[in-house]
Amino acid sequence: MSHEDRLADIREQADEYIAMGVATVWIVDPRRRTAYVADRTGLNSAMDVLSAAGSPIVVPLAQVFAYLDKMEARK
Repeated sequence: MSHEDRLADIREQADEYIAMGVATVWIVDPRRRTAYVADRTGLNSAMDVLSAAGSPIVVPLAQVFAYLDKMEARK
């Protein structure tokens, strides 16, 4: 998400992707340090990791947000 994005708008975009056949959409809000997973069951908060069902892909959120903190400290 960018600073201008609203979660409701992003949710609508995620629903469009899901309707086209995308199984899972990850939504990361770098400002609030939150993440969501959208799929056919709805929108759910991601607590520790983002993962792709049936895939070995796992993204630890603590690492993502630590990296963002590091990048912001450099500004």
